Amino acid sequence: MKTSRSRSGLLLASLLAMAALAPLPASADTGFSALRLDLSGLESLGPGYVYEGWIIVDGEPLSTGTFMVDAAGNPIIGADGQVSRNYVDMGLYYAFSRNDEWRAQLLQRYAEVMNTVFTEERLLTLFDEMVESVRGEMPRTIDRWNWPSSMDRWEREIATMREHIAQRREGAKNMLQSYYHLSDEEMAALFPNG
Repeated sequence: MKTSRSRSGLLLASLLAMAALAPLPASADTGFSALRLDLSGLESLGPGYVYEGWIIVDGEPLSTGTFMVDAAGNPIIGADGQVSRNYVDMGLYYAFSRNDEWRAQLLQRYAEVMNTVFTEERLLTLFDEMVESVRGEMPRTIDRWNWPSSMDRWEREIATMREHIAQRREGAKNMLQSYYHLSDEEMAALFPNG
């Protein structure tokens, strides 16, 4: 049996950029809607490779599990043999979000992390370091696995991922402003450096 490999480090930016959130019906237990991460239309990575989802909890990365995709690019049975969990119950979040003090603290913390940890400069620096750490291995990887098909294709994919990272911060801010109905003045206060 071939060991599954994860390309999560370099695919994280693309996966985040493609993710779309969709509400589910209300839970009978909480009365609140759940939130589902729709990951349809993903590219098949080939035999022995899996996608891996990640979230950041208290500043630390936490794997949400691995999954493969079918021919249509939809998640299927995970590498661990279990049916992929493709949703997260957000009932508790929705309950908290009704509290004005909690909401204000959430917005402050979100902005603090965006302004210090998830800056475009820091993310691109980390990404470039990851790329450079594997660049020397790519010719052998291409020879062995024929994926990507060439160094030129790999470089194009790296350029695309850099673009996603560079655009992600602005997209996240736009989503925050839209979801919480924040004015331009409130956004300027949360993100004084843009």
